[in-house]
Amino acid sequence: MAVQDAEADVRAFMKDGGYDLPILLDPSGDIANRYRITAVPTAVIIDSSGKIAEVRVGETTADTLESMLAPLR
Repeated sequence: MAVQDAEADVRAFMKDGGYDLPILLDPSGDIANRYRITAVPTAVIIDSSGKIAEVRVGETTADTLESMLAPLR
C-alpha cells in the first residue's frame, strides 16, 4: 500500500525495484487508518478470499515478498 504518495512516484519505485504486483494507492490515508497501519512501509498481503494473510512492518525486499506470496499460490 502506498499511503499519501503520488501515483507517479509509486509507479517509478515499483519499476525501479523490479516489482510486478498490484499495489493499493491510498492518497487520503483512509485505508491505512482502517487497517490500523501505523508505520510506513507496511506490506499487507490479502488472500483471494479477502482475508489478511500476512502483515510485515518495515522494508520489504523482492525475495521477502515472494516468500510471503508463495503460500497463496
